[in-house]
Amino acid sequence: MARIGISAVALEPHRTGGAETYIRQLLRCPAFHHALRRHEVLVFTGQTIDPALENCGLRLVRATVDPACRNHRLLWEQYAFPGLLRRHDIDLVHFPYSGFPWACRTPFVVTIHDTTNFVMPGSVSLPERVYRRILQRRLPKIDHGHVITVSDADRTVFLRHVPLDARRCTTVHHGRSPDFTCPEPLLGQPRPDGDLIWFGRPYHHKNIDLLPRMMPHLYALLDQASLRSRPKLRLVGLDAEEQRRALALGQSLSITSHITVEPPVPHERLPDYLRKARLLIFPSTYESFGLPALEAMSSGTPVVCSDIPVFRELFADAAIYADPSRPEDFARACFGLLSVPESWHSQAVLGFHRAQVYTWARCAEETAAVYERIAWSI
Repeated sequence: MARIGISAVALEPHRTGGAETYIRQLLRCPAFHHALRRHEVLVFTGQTIDPALENCGLRLVRATVDPACRNHRLLWEQYAFPGLLRRHDIDLVHFPYSGFPWACRTPFVVTIHDTTNFVMPGSVSLPERVYRRILQRRLPKIDHGHVITVSDADRTVFLRHVPLDARRCTTVHHGRSPDFTCPEPLLGQPRPDGDLIWFGRPYHHKNIDLLPRMMPHLYALLDQASLRSRPKLRLVGLDAEEQRRALALGQSLSITSHITVEPPVPHERLPDYLRKARLLIFPSTYESFGLPALEAMSSGTPVVCSDIPVFRELFADAAIYADPSRPEDFARACFGLLSVPESWHSQAVLGFHRAQVYTWARCAEETAAVYERIAWSI
């Protein structure tokens, strides 16, 4: 039996995001508890405990650090956390937020959620790039650190830039929330009034300017085919300034009446959005994973996405691919689904079944298997 620690000190109550979803889903997953039943598991939290952890069934250790004060928390992790791990006789610790203490002598696993500092350095602040780089240069020099990446595509990028023994880097795919689903009788049923939807945070690599630029091309194709369908473009997750910018772009393209823009919405409302949409359009130039697309597929909504390695890895033939530098390519891909009901139905079914592969139970079991492999080597 090993004593395993899991760091949740960065988990701010109610904060949303990929890393936050990851740690909440893992710690609440029955498959995770079952896989670690032979071990003692301690979860280290900040002063304020996220509600998701209060009844997770694992032993909580409250640390004297505020998750909301990032700079203070990073200093605490570097200088105080290693001592706390030693005091609790931790045999193995998991850092699920991409960072770890430089002086950590405890064998550890760190989950790297993205490689933007390598592929899109301009999208990461200079202090963040420096911090990541210092820790990444540390990894090859120690023999007790193991890395989890969230896709093979990101693993390839990471190992290209960090000379780490490939045996110390494992891909574990994320899961999709069971809240996103489509009742079997409704799977593949037409949605003639549905919109073309995108949701998320409009970071530069999300490439959302392509979406308004795509619409005139799409409408031209629909006109040529004498189809009356005029689906609207619905952008969800934009703040006030981003909404003004999107509408200004729509106005310059004379399609303002065909675009709706909305602020971020609670995650629990998104399943209903997706079950009513005709298509999810996902034109990112880079992603480490692709959770919105999996959530759409699980909702019975076909996906048109960028032709990039991570999406090919995750979705195979369950998505329609297009060049993220060409709005007209996305328009043709959307037209192919909107103009041929059989194609829309086929993609809805393919996507739904593909999404079932990616569960948090699977992620939990594979994460626990990494722990086991390291624990046996200690």
